[in-house]
Amino acid sequence: MLKILAYYLPQYHETKENNKWWGKGFTEWTSVKESKPLYPGHYQPAVPLNQYYYDLTDINAWKWQAELARKYSIYGFCIHHYWFKGKQLLQKPAELLLNHKEININYCFSWANESWTRTWNRGDGNTWSPKNDLANNKSGNGMLMLQEYGTEQDWKIHFNYLLPFFKDDRYIKEANQPMLLIYHPEKIQCLHSMLKIWNALAIENGFDGIYIVSTNNLTLQDNNIAANALFEPLNYFNTGMDFWEKTKVELIYTYFRKKRELPLLLKYSKCWKDILYRKYNSTRPTYYGCVVSFDKTPREGKNSTIYLGANPKSFYKHICKLINKSIQENKDYLFINAWNEWGEGCALEPNSKYKYKYLEAISKAVNK
Repeated sequence: MLKILAYYLPQYHETKENNKWWGKGFTEWTSVKESKPLYPGHYQPAVPLNQYYYDLTDINAWKWQAELARKYSIYGFCIHHYWFKGKQLLQKPAELLLNHKEININYCFSWANESWTRTWNRGDGNTWSPKNDLANNKSGNGMLMLQEYGTEQDWKIHFNYLLPFFKDDRYIKEANQPMLLIYHPEKIQCLHSMLKIWNALAIENGFDGIYIVSTNNLTLQDNNIAANALFEPLNYFNTGMDFWEKTKVELIYTYFRKKRELPLLLKYSKCWKDILYRKYNSTRPTYYGCVVSFDKTPREGKNSTIYLGANPKSFYKHICKLINKSIQENKDYLFINAWNEWGEGCALEPNSKYKYKYLEAISKAVNK
């Protein structure tokens, strides 16, 4: 049976780090609320239905999300997990979920193993930033939190943190192996040794190993990686275009980014054509992905990328095809970007413009 998983962003609660880096009280909602339309008909700011700007340290928000996901055929959430050699960010929502077994939702983690740097900029020089943060260090590299992997002891600490989640009946497992996505496995020089240790620890704790899923890197060779997952949209310039179309779009991209007159505008239908007909070369199972819509205006303003033509009707037409393709190829999972990426304009959650129509599209497609 095909299981639909939605990527899940936990940055909807106040943290001391975000207060320091982006200003007191910052959450994802801050940039969403302050977004501005950049051309006629541009839907910004996007407003959640009934202006429900939830706080993920409120258990009622979790209950609402879980009930909504189940109602509309979402099997579970793939929660972004941020771990920096023992230092964590945005961990409270997942810990709250773990401690409330009554919340009926399946979930797994996607380890977003990237350094945090100051890349959010609306194009007018404003970055929501106080003057005393790490981005103003002498090197000028805008580093907020450096991603490091450490040694065997650090890997064991990381595993032991994850273990209570793995043991949770709601945590998604494949053949008695807890599923863990890694966003950039190719960046981990100690990957093989680390995964070997994790597999041994998992077996010691009653599992048959860990079901490691490589995100977007289909060719990385490591026998500890079980499968691939696609996080969409992928690089638009590298797939789905002939030479002249690619050259034209790159020239437009360069011009407008230099002028800062408009964001990069791409076609939603082109993105979906890429998703549906892209060719893959991997010896591992590859789970398809798709994107609800895409508009990074809240985070990047005029520096953003927007996919034009995204709407529930178009989403339904295309996801029907992707679901059918996944079923015909006996795929176990399909990953949707995303449940609540409001800052990137790809949220399944109901908004004031489309209400529940994106969710209804999924439920209708699954039933069909």
